[in-house]
Amino acid sequence: MVDKFDDPLLTPREAARHLLIPRATMYYWLHEQADGTPLVHRVTPEKRGWPSMPFVAVVEAYVLRSLRELGLRKNVIRDAAARVRREFDTPYGLATKRIATDGIDIFVQYAFGATSLSRRAYGALSHVTVQAGIKNVFNSLPPFDALNSPYFYSGYGDPRLRSYQLSLKKGF
Repeated sequence: MVDKFDDPLLTPREAARHLLIPRATMYYWLHEQADGTPLVHRVTPEKRGWPSMPFVAVVEAYVLRSLRELGLRKNVIRDAAARVRREFDTPYGLATKRIATDGIDIFVQYAFGATSLSRRAYGALSHVTVQAGIKNVFNSLPPFDALNSPYFYSGYGDPRLRSYQLSLKKGF
């Protein structure tokens, strides 16, 4: 059984290529600290040049890239990740399941400030659940399956490549 936290999966170079991140940026993120813990984790490779990024590190890098693309500054992300780690007692501030529910508010609060929301806006946003998902993170074609006609794509992939989902629920 593969341990998603400790078993190396990719080299930083491979992860950068798959996530469309400049290689220098990936290496920088692997050394960037938030509250004494790396923003993107890595493990010691068995040999020089071998994989050193476990699955959780790939997720952290993807989340970090996504937050940067949303326009959040590095120091905001670093401070918010440190706060998530403290509040949820996890070393994986960018890759915890609770980010999708509880933790995203922390990033929003850091990005826009709690005072930027009026009472009316805060009331409208209370009891709101936002879920986001990505299928086929690496944007690769599904494997060929000669037995699955007429399209010959495996059922384990999607020929439409990467797709995004966004769900918004309001409770009363």
